[in-house]
Amino acid sequence: MLHIVLGEQVPTIYSLRSPERTTICSPRLLLLFNIFFNPLIRFLDWITNVLLRMLGVRESIRYHAVPTLVRIVS
Repeated sequence: MLHIVLGEQVPTIYSLRSPERTTICSPRLLLLFNIFFNPLIRFLDWITNVLLRMLGVRESIRYHAVPTLVRIVS
């Protein structure tokens, strides 16, 4: 319940009520989030891939890959 309120409703309502401030602050917050959490996310990704390989699951198309226009159209 708290996750829904703090993670969904509060940011949405705040953005709707002050769009200019949200537009100005969002890039900085996202950059800080990326700097802080990127190493952790990469580490968890690596552990997941190691465990899947140990279980014999082959890696398919990486889900992190940005889709190309050719791939989207086909």
